[in-house]
Amino acid sequence: YTRHCKNTLYVVNIDFSMDSICDLLARTLNDMAYDDDIKVVLLLIDYPGGASTQIEKIDRALKLLRKKGKYIVAVVDSYAASGGYVFASAAHKIFTRGGSIVGSIGAYYLIEDDRRKLKDKGIEFDRIYTHHPSDYIDDHAKDFFDRDLERTYKEFKQTIKIRRKLTKQEIDDIGNGQWYSGLAAYKIGLVDALDGYCGAFDLIDCLFNHEAYGFVFIPNEFVIRRWLKGL
Repeated sequence: YTRHCKNTLYVVNIDFSMDSICDLLARTLNDMAYDDDIKVVLLLIDYPGGASTQIEKIDRALKLLRKKGKYIVAVVDSYAASGGYVFASAAHKIFTRGGSIVGSIGAYYLIEDDRRKLKDKGIEFDRIYTHHPSDYIDDHAKDFFDRDLERTYKEFKQTIKIRRKLTKQEIDDIGNGQWYSGLAAYKIGLVDALDGYCGAFDLIDCLFNHEAYGFVFIPNEFVIRRWLKGL
C-alpha cells in the first residue's frame, strides 16, 4: 500500500475475491497494524462467509489493528453473514442499511460426495487398499466433525458476545444461525446505525478532525501484483 497524504483513510474491501488472496490480505493488514501513520481503517463488507481457517486469519489481523490503536469502521452494504459478520464485529462501529442482511451466527461443514454424480455419468473405478476400506465418512469422522463444529460455533458466539457486549441469554437467543435484516440487527444490538455510508463518513470526518484526507484501497494494484507474483 502507498500513503497518499498526511491524513489517509485505508479502505479494505472484503467480498468474494478475498478468498483467493486471503493470506496476502492478512499479511497486508498485519503490516498496516505496525504503521504508526495509519489511524483509521474502513471495512467495506459484502461477504457471505467462508472457510473457518481463512476467517480466523483475517480476524486475527483485524484484532491486531485494534490492539495497535487503529480505529476501525465497518459498513455492511448488501450482506455480512457468518464470517462476514465476524469481520464487522471487529470494528468499533458498524453501519448498515435497513434492508441489508446481517448475522447468521452459526457454523456448518460442507463436504462434497461425488460418488453418485460419477455413477450417474457412467464413470466407475476400482480401488486397491492398503487398509480396510470404510464408508466415505465413517462414525469416527462424523464424531470429529461434530466436535469441531461445536467448538467453532461456541467460539463464534463467544466472540460476538464480547465484542457486542451482549449477555449470555442474548447471544443464545440470536446466535442460532438466523439471518437478520439491517433493521432487525440494529434492534438486537448487532449493528450500531442504519445510515450506511453517510453515517460512516460522518464519523470518519470527525475522526480526522474535519481535515482533508486521501484514500488507499486494499486490495489495491500493489497487493494484486504481489499475489500474482507468487503464483
